[in-house]
Amino acid sequence: MTGSAERRDSCKRTDFEAPICLALISEGSWMNGKMLNHGMQGMCVQSEVCLQLGVTVLIRVDGTALGTFPEGLRMLVLGEVKWCKNKPDEAFFPYEVGIKYFPPHY
Repeated sequence: MTGSAERRDSCKRTDFEAPICLALISEGSWMNGKMLNHGMQGMCVQSEVCLQLGVTVLIRVDGTALGTFPEGLRMLVLGEVKWCKNKPDEAFFPYEVGIKYFPPHY
């Protein structure tokens, strides 16, 4: 695991799998992934690559693959990588990543 132990936010998490695209803000290139769950303050995703702690990512949920949108699901969001675990038994997305949303600035 990269970084400290997983610490979820105090908000309820909703298990919901959906295809996503992730972009590293520092690089601007997109990669495929899969959302596993989400909450008011963050989400857990699977990624093709190991993402470093503290990296800023832009996440876009592929709405065309969804029938009904779960309450509170953000379709486009900026967040910070809080942890990353290697899951060698996963062929397509071998890394599980915890992402905390940046708070909105109004």
